[in-house]
Amino acid sequence: MTMITFIRDDAGLALLRFDFGGAADGIFSKAFLRELDAAVTRVAQEEDLTGVILLLKDAGPEMEAAEIRARFSLQGTAVGRSDQLRAAGAVLRRLETCGRPVVAAICGSATGAGFELALACHRRIALNDPDSLFGLSQVRSGLMPALGGTQRLPRLISIPKALPLLLEGQLLAPEDALAAGLVHELAGTPEDLMARAAAWCLSAPAAQQPWDVKGFRIPGGTGPLAPFATREFQNGTSRLKAASGDNPAPRAILSAVYEGTLLPIDTALKIEADFCAVLLGGGAGAA
Repeated sequence: MTMITFIRDDAGLALLRFDFGGAADGIFSKAFLRELDAAVTRVAQEEDLTGVILLLKDAGPEMEAAEIRARFSLQGTAVGRSDQLRAAGAVLRRLETCGRPVVAAICGSATGAGFELALACHRRIALNDPDSLFGLSQVRSGLMPALGGTQRLPRLISIPKALPLLLEGQLLAPEDALAAGLVHELAGTPEDLMARAAAWCLSAPAAQQPWDVKGFRIPGGTGPLAPFATREFQNGTSRLKAASGDNPAPRAILSAVYEGTLLPIDTALKIEADFCAVLLGGGAGAA
């Protein structure tokens, strides 16, 4: 079953429609990743392509369930699990560096790996549906983001703002997601959503993430000298050990954020995969 439909219009816009119904493991399905990789290759190679619209429909609870199944089915050593997670993350990295402006048009919720896919797009426009939720909720299931969530979100909105979303698995309604910087625009109707996505692509935006721009600095700083370092990292580790009990995921997330945000994004994404691989083996991967 085809899970990604590629449609190109006369204006040079490519629309990628996703159907995860044929993938029991959601985004982590090998079949889906192969299709996404092929679609990214096509996007990069097609001539006169103006932009790419990723239509994400209801990338929420059902996709989260698929993500959980996929993660806990990973077998082998920590190194082997890390290699599998790195390979999955590399496909999303290719998407955000394909040289074309990519916008996620989100119709419904986008949580867990579904929102990680949206974070790999250069812009996120969501339907203003009060029933929709956005965020990275993996910690609630004893997991952590593995497709770049612990690295892209802090680079997008700052470490202090990202940590509560990551460590508590907070999910935000559309208006709150807009205010927090998780999405760039809200649309009133599905038609308005697609019109806004197309208009953005046709405005000739930069096909580059902020963290790929030379001289980029994470908002608010990072590392041991950042003004929030003692509160968020040193004291935060002690708080998490006391509050999270037998759940090692928050400590792994905190370590991935601390170490990864000190490094270039490509290295940081590998570090995230490594922490997740250890976590899946029963360890926190954190000090």
